[in-house]
Amino acid sequence: MQAVVAPLGVILRMMDNADILYGLQSNLTVYRGHNVKSTPTVVVSNAKTKKDKLLVGDAISEQAVKASIAEVENE
Repeated sequence: MQAVVAPLGVILRMMDNADILYGLQSNLTVYRGHNVKSTPTVVVSNAKTKKDKLLVGDAISEQAVKASIAEVENE
């Protein structure tokens, strides 16, 4: 890969394994905390109202996301 991007002036560096593991753990925390079972899934969450809304698969649209945001905002 480095040989391919070197002519473009790009230098690739290996990521630290600890950083990768931290990212994976953060994702798992979100998935488990919101009961995500499949992809694609959009999690709309409001920490203040403690309301969550999951949109899965074909239910994901701009209109559905906007409606979900309004739904979790209401107390």
